[in-house]
Amino acid sequence: MKKQFLTVAVAALALAGCSKSETVEVASNRAIGFENFVGKATRAFEATNETIKAGFGVFGDSEAKEVSLFNDVTVKYDGNKWGYEDTKYWMPGRTYRFAAYAPQDKAIKPKFDYTNNKLTFEITCNASNQNDLVYGVATEVAVPAEGAGFETWSPTGPVAFTMGHILSKLEFKVKAGDIESDATLKITDVKIAGNMNTTGTYDATWTPATPTDVSFDGASNEEGIAAAATHSLGVYYVIPQTLTGNVTVSFTVTLFAGDTQIGNPTPLTATIATPTWAQDYVYTYTATVNQENIEGGKPIEFTGSVADWTAGQTGGGDITINQ
Repeated sequence: MKKQFLTVAVAALALAGCSKSETVEVASNRAIGFENFVGKATRAFEATNETIKAGFGVFGDSEAKEVSLFNDVTVKYDGNKWGYEDTKYWMPGRTYRFAAYAPQDKAIKPKFDYTNNKLTFEITCNASNQNDLVYGVATEVAVPAEGAGFETWSPTGPVAFTMGHILSKLEFKVKAGDIESDATLKITDVKIAGNMNTTGTYDATWTPATPTDVSFDGASNEEGIAAAATHSLGVYYVIPQTLTGNVTVSFTVTLFAGDTQIGNPTPLTATIATPTWAQDYVYTYTATVNQENIEGGKPIEFTGSVADWTAGQTGGGDITINQ
């Protein structure tokens, strides 16, 4: 029996809140191999052309069964090509279906459904489990039977996945607004908190579990940010959802003039009212801090008024024109 190698490629991965994908052509190969390309996309794993080289997971088979031919097989890039262990081969008269995802992480539990050609997921997105999640399925490949064309058949190219983001990405920032040109703001004690869903299941759409109180530690800036500069408090991945309560962003700001601290540290809180986070969207929240918001940031202010003319006080008289 003639063996045909199976080649699989991830042709594109849409990132950073858009669903655009780019198709990259890969040379035809008869091995069951893999290749991955990622479009533009932080403390956590985020899928990019570089990070995905560490590995992504593939499921696939030519029939429905409990353990698939490709059962969460890790595909990695070795600097020259994509590869995996235990090479598989195209078999005649079979119809193959494939799905891929990244990252392979203990908090992400995928399950392959050959009949419907899809993956379903159970996932945890809390402070301890922060990962981007991308997923895609390939067009099925029907291999002709022996005596019906298999002898001269070759795959048209790699099996291509277009993987997209299925979580929501949040970024929180602080901007130094109206402060003196020689002043800086030191940002510490950052917390992002709210009552939200941190676990759920994905089957084409999300079914979140019961919400719970969540608190994320954000990134401080000990060096200080200057006027008009922006500091990222952190990037977080969450299950798409609509919250019934608010999200609070709290941090402590200390004003400096050069190396001299002005006043005491000032705790500040910003509120995001009942946000809705959609799948494959990026949400950036920026809190602008002005000098007047900070203890020690006492602006030089002026007021002015004009007194009324004093009642009853008159003067003057006739004047003579000089000849």
